[in-house]
Amino acid sequence: MRQNRIVGFSLFAVSIAFTTFATTAQSAIVPWDVRGVSAESAQIANLGKAQDLLDGKTLAHAQVTATFDLLNFDLSGANGASPNFPATSAGYQTNFAEEATAWIKIPAAGAYTFAINHDGGYSLNILGNTSQSTGQGNAKTDFIPMTFTQAGAYPVDLIYFQHTGTAQLEFFASPGTYTGYSQAGANFQLVNDVSHGGLAVVTDPGQLSSVSIPEPSALVLLMPTIALVMRRVSRQKMPVR
Repeated sequence: MRQNRIVGFSLFAVSIAFTTFATTAQSAIVPWDVRGVSAESAQIANLGKAQDLLDGKTLAHAQVTATFDLLNFDLSGANGASPNFPATSAGYQTNFAEEATAWIKIPAAGAYTFAINHDGGYSLNILGNTSQSTGQGNAKTDFIPMTFTQAGAYPVDLIYFQHTGTAQLEFFASPGTYTGYSQAGANFQLVNDVSHGGLAVVTDPGQLSSVSIPEPSALVLLMPTIALVMRRVSRQKMPVR
């Protein structure tokens, strides 16, 4: 009888611990995964060169993988942005590339506009919807409208590169279709700034009951992007001097 009580109490304690852990894990902020690579001597002047650097086809000075709650980078540190692009350091703050990946939660079907502040070039891929910039010219903002047919979690792959000059990368979103931050009805927030109403980054959507997964027909469209993300995760380590 005493043994049964001990076993029962142990199971009860484990149940409480598991429930507490699960609740904490689901309520915590899930960060972006960001991999940065700085070139040893190559000129990273376009997306093709950036991809070669990320793929290990170009000699790297440094490679760093880190997590960040927000994609909010600026080498100047202006407006509270982080100056710490992964893999950059004194003397190596030009000719580098970054790749940020995550799943973002789209809470309801409809139109959304993503905004990228960038000084340098980028390539954005969300469920096969793509946008890119060559990185030529001064700092600018691109507004990228996309329509989602249903709520769910979608993989995002964002590649950024900097050739020369100041580096900046900030990633925002707003429900609706807009062409400017101050346009009536717009509510642009940094993606994953959930405290201010920004779209959330989530873990594997299959583990979260609050996130719906697209129907099988939609998953067929999703597979190329998932394969792209998985290929980059499994990529072999590049040569580092």
